[in-house]
Amino acid sequence: MMTFGRQATLGKFLIKKRDETIKELNKATSYLALTSSWSLTPDHETFHHQAYLGAVYSAFEGYLLDIASEMLECFPDKLKDSDIKLQDYVKNANDFIVTMVEKQTDSLGYKRFEVISETVMKYFQPKPFKSTALPVVQEFKATRDLYVHNGGRWNAIYQSKAGPNARTEPSSGKPLPLDVAYLKAGTDAAITFINDFHAQGPRQYERYTRVKAFEQMWTTSALESVMKFTDAWSVEAKIDMARPSELALSWAWSHSEKRLFDFFLAIYAPDHPDVKYTIQEAIARWPVETDSGQVMLSWLRSPFYF
Repeated sequence: MMTFGRQATLGKFLIKKRDETIKELNKATSYLALTSSWSLTPDHETFHHQAYLGAVYSAFEGYLLDIASEMLECFPDKLKDSDIKLQDYVKNANDFIVTMVEKQTDSLGYKRFEVISETVMKYFQPKPFKSTALPVVQEFKATRDLYVHNGGRWNAIYQSKAGPNARTEPSSGKPLPLDVAYLKAGTDAAITFINDFHAQGPRQYERYTRVKAFEQMWTTSALESVMKFTDAWSVEAKIDMARPSELALSWAWSHSEKRLFDFFLAIYAPDHPDVKYTIQEAIARWPVETDSGQVMLSWLRSPFYF
């Protein structure tokens, strides 16, 4: 299934998600420094640090799962075949991709941390993810799970999930310690992890812009065999803009070609004076069974304009 319309905003989404998450984590470290001077009872301090731990990891995990969801919606071929059931398509034909993505990412969220990070990185590139922050965040997540499910008390499950940075069992069955230094180190590691992760994977998809999606739509359509994209459109990459060339505007398009060209022209400028036909008229000539029809359908699912 073609998803060019969705891909048009992928690059900006990946950058924005990284920046917003890091901003939130930096805000968390500032908050931690501010509250470290508070006078709290031991019980209140433990509760406060536990809440901080949960909030920081939730923001961090949200980053990974959100970029995973966006990649799967942009590139449905990355979905696992085993998760795709005919009954899901029959029940939710209009939102089939969204349903399958939610199913896969919801399942991913329950996996071990190393599986989550490895799986999400594979959506971007096949090489293993490497970062000095990886074992720190892995243990941070295991501690968070321990506090959610076992009151912070060390057990074998924690040991198996925490990785090389696993902490030893405290004496007298006490919970694993949560202090300001530990929480700050974990937050700093999460920030480093996200920067490293973006650099090794999502960065190569920053090029997925409106122009790139628009070019892929054109080259997939029937118009590519009539006029090459580079002849029909002038690209200004710095501002993510594609403008119709004089050649394309003056070309003697056939009746069918003109309907399809007007679809593209209307994406550039819906009120362009040369637009004669509507998208409905274009689809009437190029139904969804054709590649050109699929291109228009992909845009209708996630429309964008210049």
